[in-house]
Amino acid sequence: MKSTAQGTFLTVVGFLGMTLLLCVVAIALLAGYDKDVPTILETLAVAALGTIGALLAKTPNDSTPQAVQVINRAANPVKVEQAS
Repeated sequence: MKSTAQGTFLTVVGFLGMTLLLCVVAIALLAGYDKDVPTILETLAVAALGTIGALLAKTPNDSTPQAVQVINRAANPVKVEQAS
């Protein structure tokens, strides 16, 4: 049996996929009958597609943060004095 997190993930992706499919079919039918396509259908389809892409994007397996150092070579360093 799958863990709760995996089951939840698959459920969310499944519902988003069904939402996307329903919106695409509705848009195709309305366009086929020369009817105006409501903006909400287009918005839902784009939102579902973007969310599916974000959820399925490959992420690192480990949750260890990586050390990042930002160096701005064009800036003049500011002298920092310690309070006494």
